[in-house]
Amino acid sequence: MKYQRYDLNSYNLHLIKTTKFKTVSVLISFKRPIIKEETTIRSMLPLMLLNSTKEFPSTRLLNIEAERQYGLNLSYNQRRLGNYNVLTFSLNMINEKWTEKGMFEKNLAFLFDVLFNPNINNDEFDSKSFNIVQNILYSKLQSIKDDISKYGIVRMLEEMDEKSPISYRVGYLDDVIKIDEKKLYNYYTNMIKSDDIDVLVLGDIDPIQTKRIFKKAFLINTIKRNKSDIIIEHTKLRRKLKKVIEKESIKQAKLTVGFKTMKLSEYERKYVMPIYSRILGGPSYSKLFRTVREKNSLAYYIACNYSMPDNLLLVYSGINKENFDPTLQLIKKEVQNMNKGNITEEEIDNAKKDVISLYDTIEDNASQSINYYLSKELLELDDLKTRKKLIKEVTIDDLKKVSKKIKIDTAHLLYGDDNDEKNKD
Repeated sequence: MKYQRYDLNSYNLHLIKTTKFKTVSVLISFKRPIIKEETTIRSMLPLMLLNSTKEFPSTRLLNIEAERQYGLNLSYNQRRLGNYNVLTFSLNMINEKWTEKGMFEKNLAFLFDVLFNPNINNDEFDSKSFNIVQNILYSKLQSIKDDISKYGIVRMLEEMDEKSPISYRVGYLDDVIKIDEKKLYNYYTNMIKSDDIDVLVLGDIDPIQTKRIFKKAFLINTIKRNKSDIIIEHTKLRRKLKKVIEKESIKQAKLTVGFKTMKLSEYERKYVMPIYSRILGGPSYSKLFRTVREKNSLAYYIACNYSMPDNLLLVYSGINKENFDPTLQLIKKEVQNMNKGNITEEEIDNAKKDVISLYDTIEDNASQSINYYLSKELLELDDLKTRKKLIKEVTIDDLKKVSKKIKIDTAHLLYGDDNDEKNKD
């Protein structure tokens, strides 16, 4: 893949030329420092933009046009990345070499229409479309408990630090009804003017043509650079582990344990922690899998995940409520073992192979590839060749050192009546 980056003042244009795929992928990222009071309206905006445009004033008409242009796939993703809220719009199209000449520019024009020609009247969004989208968002936020594992993580993060961005939800029900057509349009115009923007195009493209199209039709002309650090740094440590137990209508209890990582170097964040995380709670060779699940039969599943932007290590598990304390003790014990350097070369080798294997698959998938280049930009990651090299250089001493910078903070348990009844049998 040949990568080129252009600073066009009001946005960055990233062109990734490759002949691996018969499709062309476009990803447009809007990024700004996260504000809790904005999360709900920001969640509503992409739903509104993808609902209709001025030219195609209904979802039906929008979908018909997408199908007419050889089945365009237009989607969005909103997420918090450390201290920032990142909203991305993705367009996947068949390369015009396999359709008809001129379709690349037509497909991009459709995307630009969605982003820059919204369905507005008198500087506010169309009421009919707005009401549909408002109900969709309300239902979406109401269903947060449908994925109880994710909900357990959300509740643990809220208990860990309610004032930190780590605790912010994608939206709040009480805020949905406070938004109207005018407020949403004002937020839209503010986002266009104020957000940091990155545009990525991946496929068998002509870089000169692509750059020309965007300079002509991508209607962003304001210069902005948000300076806040994307990485969340934790300044306070909890002296005593916080335990929270809550009851929900579930069958299997969900345990989530949060650890804060303190004062990690860039090398430790990018290379040591991914290895540490897999050794502690990765596949079947991991310490938690072997100790908690296989040896002591305390969990249906157990794993952990490291979030570099949040400086957090999360352990999550499905257990019976009665196994809360013994499971927690074993988790703490295995972290202490890592502190002491009780790590085998085999564990390290397995973890390195797993991480490198994940890197190897990135360029085999268009979606993974383009999102990798976005992450590389947002998180200042190294190229894949450098990442593979430095992963191989992680040592036991590196793991011991980083383990002492990991501090347990909050343990959260969700359980239900069905779980209690099962425990009585």
